[in-house]
Amino acid sequence: MPSSAVSARRLLMAAGCAFALGAACGGTRVTTLPKLAKADAGRIVPDWYVNPPRDERSLVASGSATSSDMQLALTKAQTVARATLAEEMQATYKVLSKQFAEEVGRDDSSRLLDQFTRTVEAVVNANLVNTVLRQQYLQQEPPGYRAFVLVSVSRDDIAGRLLKELKANEALYTHLRATQAFKDLEAQTSVPPSAPQSTP
Repeated sequence: MPSSAVSARRLLMAAGCAFALGAACGGTRVTTLPKLAKADAGRIVPDWYVNPPRDERSLVASGSATSSDMQLALTKAQTVARATLAEEMQATYKVLSKQFAEEVGRDDSSRLLDQFTRTVEAVVNANLVNTVLRQQYLQQEPPGYRAFVLVSVSRDDIAGRLLKELKANEALYTHLRATQAFKDLEAQTSVPPSAPQSTP
């Protein structure tokens, strides 16, 4: 199986697990229902699904899925949206990983980068549990239902948790704390660099 397919499958599995944990821990929060766009070929599609809002403080993603069961359609749509969020988070920190590798520039940079990558993956999966369900819409689509959802996760929460995990790894933190990439990461959080990091 191609590596891209394996990666996509892992993201979907992680997003599904995150949804189950979030539901159990009260991590999913619902806001108001959306305004709807005009019907397209008989289907009503929410504006926010076609054009997800841009948010400087959060990563936002939409998802859609069908099922003969109403609740399962919503669950599947949230899993799709969370998988998209996971891809966006990993893409964001892939750039940061490259910056770290260029700045560290030592013989053990490969080992440090591997530790950093594993830390990022753990943080991404952990933050999927804290995903906020911002909008949802459900309609009948024979022989069942189609669900549309909009989810988000705080950029501050992601950066703050990543900083906390990096600082907990003494060897990694020692090599990275002087880099510009690390300073840029600190600047992404609303917590001053000198202040202790709190768990989101």
